[in-house]
Amino acid sequence: MKYLTFFSALLLSALPALANNNMASERLKGYNYGYIYGIGNILCGLVIDKLIKKEYAKDVLLRTVKALSVNPHHKPYISDIRNAYQNITEDAVCIEVYQ
Repeated sequence: MKYLTFFSALLLSALPALANNNMASERLKGYNYGYIYGIGNILCGLVIDKLIKKEYAKDVLLRTVKALSVNPHHKPYISDIRNAYQNITEDAVCIEVYQ
C-alpha cells in the first residue's frame, strides 16, 4: 500500500504548468485527456490484479477528476477531462471496475 500512495503522489505531481500559446494549449488538451485516462487505466489494472479494491479505484479516479475540474487553470480542458473519465469508465476491460 505504501507503493500505491507513492505512485499516486508521483502521478499527481506530474501536472504541467499552463502555457499561453495555442500550440501549448493543444498539447495540454491531449495531456489532460491522457492523464485521466492513464490514471483510470492504471487503477483498473490494479483492481484486475487484485492489488486494490474496486471502491478505492473508483474513489481515487473520481477525486482526481474533481480536483482537476475545480482548478481554475484547467477550466479550458474540462471537456477533455470529462471525456477521458467517460471513456475509461466505459472501456470494455474496465467497465466492471467503474460501474
